Amino acid sequence: MVSLPLARSYVHGLDLTFRWGRGDGFLDVLRGCQDGYELTGLVERVRVDSRGWVDTAEVYRVVNAWIARNRPQWHSTYGHVPLKGVPAVKQP
Repeated sequence: MVSLPLARSYVHGLDLTFRWGRGDGFLDVLRGCQDGYELTGLVERVRVDSRGWVDTAEVYRVVNAWIARNRPQWHSTYGHVPLKGVPAVKQP
């Protein structure tokens, strides 16, 4: 279970969802377009600052660093994932 509020970003070209609950010490990398709160399709749990993200720019910085490190061919072809809106999900 992840903390709320939750930042989530789906990268279509990689078919990966990046999810980081504020206050969680991990960013979850999941296969497919995941909109739930479970760890379905978990690829990796990336250690991050447990104080949580401050804004969407910080989330995208971590996402882009992961892509550059783990999918270098995709990253060199397409570059950084652009900052899009506010990928936060409000508490239900």
